[in-house]
Amino acid sequence: MSSMHFYPGPSEDQAMILDLVSGFSKDVVGPLAEQMDHDGRVPADILAQLGEMGLYSIPIAEEDGGSGFDCTSHVLALVELARGSGSLAMHVSNQCDLFLAALASSGKGDHAAFAAVASGEAWGALALHEEEERWNQYSFTMSLVDGHLSGSRTWVAGAPGASWFLVPCGSGDELALCLVEASR
Repeated sequence: MSSMHFYPGPSEDQAMILDLVSGFSKDVVGPLAEQMDHDGRVPADILAQLGEMGLYSIPIAEEDGGSGFDCTSHVLALVELARGSGSLAMHVSNQCDLFLAALASSGKGDHAAFAAVASGEAWGALALHEEEERWNQYSFTMSLVDGHLSGSRTWVAGAPGASWFLVPCGSGDELALCLVEASR
């Protein structure tokens, strides 16, 4: 188990996750971290292994398609991943916290995008809208034209390689998350 110390101690589930992720981070991720950072990409087999272990969806309820563990387990897994590669831990956090959790909470957890991202087969990204006065370097326009979502966004965290985007859309006080498949 890792060098983290708990009082009174981790739960049985948390200890299991710590052991699993600690070993994976040390044995698999750590030796490749420098190369991943240099190349700016994570090998597909590592992404698939993260999905197989259920790390993308740790705190999401099982009935919503997730692994069904608590948020502490999620944070512990991210800390252990960060010991091997901080950028990989950030990727897992983005996939879980910004995409999968939002997708599940919006009632779209049964969509094919959820399964693809949770398994590590695909990436998702959340296209947030910032106020122009605050972040004018970000440009965002979105409209519904003849039943099709149309618009542009010049910068989205995690967009390169993303297969799916969650895009906040609406007008006035009404806002929804629209799931948009990336076009290649």
